[in-house]
Amino acid sequence: MLEVDFFKQSGVYFRIIGNYFLLGDGTNGHIRDLKESVEELCEAVYFITEIDWAPIDKYLEDNKKSYGKFEEWNKTASELPEDDWSALHWASLLIEQQKGMVELSKSSRTEVRQMVAHAGYCLSYLANDKDDSVRREVAEQGYNLSGFIKDRSYYVREAVAEQGYGLDVLYKDKITAVRVAVARQGYRLDVMIEDKSPYVRAEVAKQGYGIDKLSNDNSKIVQRAIKEYEMN
Repeated sequence: MLEVDFFKQSGVYFRIIGNYFLLGDGTNGHIRDLKESVEELCEAVYFITEIDWAPIDKYLEDNKKSYGKFEEWNKTASELPEDDWSALHWASLLIEQQKGMVELSKSSRTEVRQMVAHAGYCLSYLANDKDDSVRREVAEQGYNLSGFIKDRSYYVREAVAEQGYGLDVLYKDKITAVRVAVARQGYRLDVMIEDKSPYVRAEVAKQGYGIDKLSNDNSKIVQRAIKEYEMN
């Protein structure tokens, strides 16, 4: 990662990760595309109408081994900035360039590990993550579903059901949200229509199943679901 600071001279400050500009306002893109954006930003914010790019271009050329294909990706990924916004932004750029995935998957920030899982990287490692939101992201990628059927977190089991997997087990789950996800898949509606939770029965109604029977249900939640179904 290369930092470029010509602010005193030309009002220009940015970082480079790989072959990306990372500007102070959060804008990012390939170096070749953003000079105009830098000029517009400096004019709008600092009233600087002309930027001398020559010394900047020379600096980039002289330091090309500090970025681009020579980037120390692993080091960059393992040394994310302390503030959350910058860390997530850097991680996003690294993931976009498919670099430093192993280091990012071991980040102390849950959000970064979520991003890695969401992008489909290091799933075998992240399947054992301590945070259920990360494991859910792994499940949403369709990975390790058989292992997640009995995950300790209902949040993960819900994601498994949403993938249409393990419904023969999950339709008996003790957590309502999981059974709702099962009903949404249209599985065993003949059983789900008798569920103790009105939220599950409401989901059955939304599937258009057993409307005649559910019309006598005393739950307002179920009746509202019936009206929604009939309106559609």
